[in-house]
Parts: sequence; structure tokens; C-alpha cells
Amino acid sequence: MTLEACLARIAQDWESLTPSTRIHARYHALDGSEAIYGSDPTSVGLDMVADRGFAFDVGSRTTIEESADDLVRCVYQVVATLIASVGEIGHRDASESLAADIRQLARAVEDRSTWPAGVLEVLTGAAEINEPEEDSGLASATLELMLFVEEE
Repeated sequence: MTLEACLARIAQDWESLTPSTRIHARYHALDGSEAIYGSDPTSVGLDMVADRGFAFDVGSRTTIEESADDLVRCVYQVVATLIASVGEIGHRDASESLAADIRQLARAVEDRSTWPAGVLEVLTGAAEINEPEEDSGLASATLELMLFVEEE
């Protein structure tokens, strides 16, 4: 499916990056695969060896256009969540560090010029930096993505 191929491509791009705020870390999918759908990041068993875990939550799918040859153009609203261990970056620096990381991930999406077959365009939207959670020791940020795809 086009959606999975697109998210796999984004995950691959992100996993090849080194966070500018922690050069010895790497971004990684929270479950070890390219994508997680509908995950609650605080309930996922986190591999904090490389503490920049991410997950995708696919929200809505909206049909934009249907053609006579059974192709449908649609847009998926996806929220990418980035999780970091506060123990690695400290409560005071968590927001600044995550803001830099989420900008880096957004740029990686924006700079990609080719996508898997059927992916027409991927746009980044709003980013939000969340306050670190005292209980879990985790901090998170989200990035909205809009995936415009053509499916059968």
C-alpha cells in the first residue's frame, strides 16, 4: 500500500540522521519497524539506548478525487511523535532539544524530491513541543504530516 511505503521511506530517512543535539544518538522507530499506527508513546516499551524514538499515528483519510480508471487521490493526516528520554537531555533543555530535532525531521521530509510510486506529495504541518512528563521521564514533540497519494 502506498501509505506504508511512504511512511517506510520517511522512517528510513529519519533513521539515517544524527540528532544535532546528541551526535552519539540515532533516531529509531519505537517498535523496531518503520511505522507504528495508533500507538500511545508512553505505553510502548521504549528502547532508550538510542533515545530519539518516533512513531506514526495515521489519523484521517480524505478522498480528493476519483477517476474512471479506479484511481483515487486522497490525503492522509499523520502525526509523527518524537520521544526523548529526559534523563539524557535534562528537563531544562528538553524543549529546546526537541524543537531542534523536530525541525531536522521536518527538513528531511521537505528536502526529499522523490517518493515511492503513488505518492504525489508530502507536506509538513504544525509542530508542537510538549512539556516533559515527570512520571515517565519522557519528553515528546509532534509533527503533522499530510500525505497526498494515489491509490487503486
